[in-house]
Amino acid sequence: MKLYEEMISVKEEQYPLTSIFDISYRKKAEDDSIGFIYLHTTQGVRTYYIKEEPIAFIEAYMKLKAERPELQ
Repeated sequence: MKLYEEMISVKEEQYPLTSIFDISYRKKAEDDSIGFIYLHTTQGVRTYYIKEEPIAFIEAYMKLKAERPELQ
């Protein structure tokens, strides 16, 4: 999952930032458990597996959205 100025790219899928409402994640308390990251989009919620907590990714997304009102 990669964050760009105008979109988020996941494998061969691309989501324009204007179509994303929010990003959230969930991970069980066990250190080695797989978590889930959720992209809340205009096309519904997209779910992806994650191995690491995506806190920095989500913060970068929120900062980018806050700095660019046209993406809201």
